[in-house]
Amino acid sequence: STTDTEATMHFIKLIESGLMKPFLTSKEPFIDADVTEDEYVFSGSQMVGSLIFVPLVRNGNVYGLLFAEHHQKDYFGESSLEFFHAIATQINIAVNNASLYSKMEEMARIDSLTNLYNRRAFQDLLEALYERYRLENKSFSVILFDIDYFKKVNDTHGHLFGDQAIKMVSSIAQIYADKADGFAGRYGGEEFVLVIPDKTIEQTYGVMALMHEEIKAQVLSHEKGDVSIDISIGITSFPTFGMNAEDLLNRADNAMYYAKSHGRGRIQIDEVGLDPQK
Repeated sequence: STTDTEATMHFIKLIESGLMKPFLTSKEPFIDADVTEDEYVFSGSQMVGSLIFVPLVRNGNVYGLLFAEHHQKDYFGESSLEFFHAIATQINIAVNNASLYSKMEEMARIDSLTNLYNRRAFQDLLEALYERYRLENKSFSVILFDIDYFKKVNDTHGHLFGDQAIKMVSSIAQIYADKADGFAGRYGGEEFVLVIPDKTIEQTYGVMALMHEEIKAQVLSHEKGDVSIDISIGITSFPTFGMNAEDLLNRADNAMYYAKSHGRGRIQIDEVGLDPQK
């Protein structure tokens, strides 16, 4: 007898081999009510007299197959199609619902303006990374930065221009997060967070210096004249600092405010006793 696991593995191998490609590329059902021995390899050593394929189509593309077989010949015919089409319809509904749920779940994690992770999703990712790197005794850095004088940008050029500035900064932040196999989030308003794994605080400083220069080099056009954006950046790193994920965020935030209170447009590395008020 064939177990469900064996049958599943058998079909996976058939798909990978390309033998199922004719049925996966066709959008029309296929019936063979008079299967001869060894005509198909779908069923291994099992005796098959009839088989049917009904493609599963979504958005005009075949994403799967509904497949059935029977040892009797002439078991499947045109009358079988209505039954299998009904099953295929229910499968499509289930897949569409699952896809919609997945999209809604993803939308709940993504900031709509920047396409970065929102604050809650970022914190969840950071907490998971912290626990893993704590156990593995590996280092990673947390960076928090915001746009300097953003209120003035909004007041002078309008909120739509302010959104344009936010999207520009966030897109560059995402590029640097991707390069480092890290992740980026919108922490709130004009504030952003980055996680750079497997780098010390000194190595992360070099990465952030490049990002800082790239952001400053961008020129945003406005009817009142071209505008350049600057940012203040705070960096902390585990395991040098941080008793937990929240502590790391607080320390990066503290370093960022030190940068803002000491001239803005600069990068500040976390230090013991770092006080923005001094």
